[in-house]
Parts: sequence; C-alpha cells; structure tokens
Amino acid sequence: MMLVLAILLSVPLGGEEIRGLRTKVWDGRDGGPIPLFLEEVLVITIPPEERDLYAGLELRITVPRKLQGVQGIAGILYRGILPAPSPERRVYQGTRTFFQILPTSTEVVIQVPFPSSDFVPGGPGVFPTPAVAPDDFPLAFVLTPVMKGLPSSASSQAFECTVLPLYARKGYLRLRIEGLDDEEIPACTFFIDGKEISYTGDPILLSSGLHSLTIKGPAFSPLEKTFAVEKGKTTELVVEVERAHPSLLFHVPEIAEIFLDGEKIDAAPRELLPITTGTHSVVIKVGDYSITREFEVTENVTYTITLLLDLHIEEPAH
Repeated sequence: MMLVLAILLSVPLGGEEIRGLRTKVWDGRDGGPIPLFLEEVLVITIPPEERDLYAGLELRITVPRKLQGVQGIAGILYRGILPAPSPERRVYQGTRTFFQILPTSTEVVIQVPFPSSDFVPGGPGVFPTPAVAPDDFPLAFVLTPVMKGLPSSASSQAFECTVLPLYARKGYLRLRIEGLDDEEIPACTFFIDGKEISYTGDPILLSSGLHSLTIKGPAFSPLEKTFAVEKGKTTELVVEVERAHPSLLFHVPEIAEIFLDGEKIDAAPRELLPITTGTHSVVIKVGDYSITREFEVTENVTYTITLLLDLHIEEPAH
C-alpha cells in the first residue's frame, strides 16, 4: 500500500484517469448524507440555473466508528469530469485539484470556494481547496487508502458524505406581469433600483436584500413596488397593471404613412400609442394606395390595427 501512496503523490496536477468501484451523484437536489465507500466516485453537479447563487460547496465527511483514529485514508477532488456521470460508469478523466490525508477525527470538513465570491473559506478543522469555477463542474470526490495498516474491514465501512451549498449573497427575482398582453410588454420600461433593465420573463439575478421596481408604460401610470430577495432563493413577484386609458398598436410596413383623426403620426413597431374613447378614423397610405377606416374605442384595452396587403394570381384556363 505504500507504493500506492508514492504513486498518488507523484501524479502531477493535470488530466488523469479516475477509476472507481461505482459512481454516486449529488445534483443539488438531495441534502441528505450519501454513503460513500472507499474507491467509490462521488460526482458533484450543480443545476445550471443555480450556479450564480453559489459561493462554494462544503463536503462534510463522517468517519465510520471502526475507522476513527485510523491513519492512511485520503480525500481527492477532481474537476472537469468526463464523460457524463452515470451509476454504471467506473472510469473518468479529470484534473486533480485537491489531495488531503484525512485526520484521525470523527468528521472532516472540506470547503470548495468559487472564485470572485463573497464566501471566505476556512476555520478550525476545515480544509479549503483551491477555487473551483462553475464551468469546472462536474467535480468528483474519491476516498482512497494510501498506506498499509488499515483494518481488513475498511472496504466494507461506509463514510457519510453530505454536500452543502454555500450560497452567495444573491437571489433570483421571477417577475410576472398581469393585465397586459404579450405584445404590450415590450413597449414598457423596467427599472430596478433606478437602473433600466431588459425584461424577458427570465429570472433576474440580484443581491439579497430590499430592492425597488418601477414599471412605465403608455397605457398606465408608473408603477412602483418594493420587494425583498432572499439569499440563495427565488422570489416570485406578481405585478397587476391597471390601465389608465386605451392604446393603439400598429402593424404596418415601415414605408406606410399613418393619419389618425386627420393628423399624421409616427408609430414605431411595438410602440403603444394612447388614445381616448369614442369614434376615430385612421388612414394608411403606401405609395399611391390608401385605405380609410373608422373604429370605436370603448374600453381600456389595446386596439391593434394591421394593414393586410393581398396578392392574387389568376391562372389562365387551358
């Protein structure tokens, strides 16, 4: 077994082959302890939608009673594991980033920080690893014997390995707008803490704490909301928009001229134009072609005006 130790310590920090008896996977969704035997591979993954929330990870390893006080077991962490993990796979490629002979204690704590995070690793009895970027995932952790003298029953003893997320002071805001059609939302302007943002419906990453939201649009008075984002969590915020007046939305060619109630107007694509209730007339001109319509506005909704140009080809009879 001393030969094994010499081999492990002589392997350079680079890509190498990882062999294990079997594979177990932690994917961020199970917070319970994972029984890990010697020479098994624990693959650690992070859901892509949560990567920005993490400041790092913590591995808590509870040593089985029969191996407490026994020297000669090392914990090794690899990054950039390939190929994709599966329970049946036994061989991987990865880059070794951490090697530590475990102390003779009942529990060992290994902390894996992310770069440029607000988490400061360390503390009594804690082993920090070099920083691991989210793009380095999946990781693989292996417990392996590195010297002789282990009890003959060591291979049948299960370590309990618990992987804990260490969250950064960040969280997601999931914003949902009610009272507006999908075509109306692009015409609105969104501000968080006074800074304009692009609203796509996707979660918005923010620092934890209190924030202010302002929404401006042509069919309603500016809305202001205060909300709190929790560390490592997603906050749902539903904003109900109450219209102050109806509006118009034009779908016409860019070369078209638009006259509303006798006055020429400019209507950019997706731009909502406020309008009063009552009877109105619209004239749309494209070159020498023009069309006139009257319409009635009775509710606080968006009225869409679309110019449809049809083309008819008649085939001669044979």
